[in-house]
Amino acid sequence: MALDAEALSSRMNSLQICGESTNLEECTGDILNPFLISSADLQQPQTFRDLLANLLQPALNKQKDATQILPTHPFFDQVRTFWQKYGWPLQRFENYRRLLCGILNFPCILLLNPKNDHLMFDEMVQKTRILLWLQDTLNEMDLCLDDIIIMDLFPMLTNEWLDQHPDEREEAIREAFDLTIDFIQEFKIRTILSCQCFAPFQHPRWGDFSHTVADGLRSSMIGADNGFVLGLNLTNHTVHGIHGFHPAKIYYEFGKERQRLEELLHGIFTSSFEPCAAWLDRYKMDLQESLDKKRLAVRTTAETLHRMMADYEEERKKADTLGMNFSGPSQYDPTSGPTLRTLCLHLSRYYLSLRLGKRLDKW
Repeated sequence: MALDAEALSSRMNSLQICGESTNLEECTGDILNPFLISSADLQQPQTFRDLLANLLQPALNKQKDATQILPTHPFFDQVRTFWQKYGWPLQRFENYRRLLCGILNFPCILLLNPKNDHLMFDEMVQKTRILLWLQDTLNEMDLCLDDIIIMDLFPMLTNEWLDQHPDEREEAIREAFDLTIDFIQEFKIRTILSCQCFAPFQHPRWGDFSHTVADGLRSSMIGADNGFVLGLNLTNHTVHGIHGFHPAKIYYEFGKERQRLEELLHGIFTSSFEPCAAWLDRYKMDLQESLDKKRLAVRTTAETLHRMMADYEEERKKADTLGMNFSGPSQYDPTSGPTLRTLCLHLSRYYLSLRLGKRLDKW
């Protein structure tokens, strides 16, 4: 996928650094893009252009594999324990886990309590406006939801459950947020694109919950408009972030303001993920080329071995016809013994699959 360098440069030229002392207004929407990197890796970025050029792009260039989080990773054991403790629907756990199983090379997206997570995944996406917007936007860049890590600030907590369980919610909120911090640190997340501007005082359901990391991951509308870049220091690395806003805010506006917000948010996503889409395209092309070479090598080897096996069998039959016997034990027969017989059977079936032009699932 080719990048429009001029367009990308013009989008980034307006982005400025926001220091820790900057006073940001609270937002009515929510998307933050923190680039989490070890503080020892590279120089502190001064603009989003620096962030892209000095951190994200070089990190992509150094990557040789598309490292994807697997659903079997031990991290999800503690998630399962948390889910079981409160007896939530299984689909809620599975949807949360699937949203997290993206490619580690890429920026992450941070949401706040996506809705409809009790539904099957595809139905959840179709009925949740933010997920549908994310899917459509990523698809424009030849990416999909499964390519990107999509985090929840408070995993598996819903407003409905919090309102219905006032005696349990304080502990559940703390435990859920601990999972988010653990995830960031476990996987050394390098980028988070936050779609939330959580502020506990906005609703009593959050009680007196407060955490400096939650504050650091909060986006703002003024930050999105000005392209501020922030840094959040964790125990062993730094999170860098770009402010955005919740896609739902677009639909609350009309006319030129709606168009402006759509273009602004779309530009933030494009700037963040176009380099990833280009890298993934190259990676897939290289992987396909490597697979083609190995497939040809395996096919050539299988055909050679198949001919050798056929020649051997033909000559052995001739020897049997003449009454010739092998002077040594049967182990001198290359097709004797369970291991070699199994190997010969596998090679024969693989050779047949090549001849038929399709894969045989069972050997």
